[in-house]
Amino acid sequence: MKLSQVISENVLLQYNNAAGPTLTSNNPGNPDGSHVIELKRALNRHTVVTGKDQQGNYQTAGPAWSGPIDKTWDVALDTAIKTWKRSINIQ
Repeated sequence: MKLSQVISENVLLQYNNAAGPTLTSNNPGNPDGSHVIELKRALNRHTVVTGKDQQGNYQTAGPAWSGPIDKTWDVALDTAIKTWKRSINIQ
């Protein structure tokens, strides 16, 4: 599953229930933290693009996530998602 699909599907699932949205740590997703693990796995598979050189080749900076793959949503994960978004925009 692609990172954008993980984000979109978890947000849609949380808002598509009779009780309304459920939020964990101000982030939509599953209360058991499985969405965080999936996000970290998807980020770990994505190589960050930082720009293009003069020849038009992409410059890379390693995986978007290199930390532990656990259920913790913190500032580092927020930063990794923002970096991933910038990388996608460059591509």
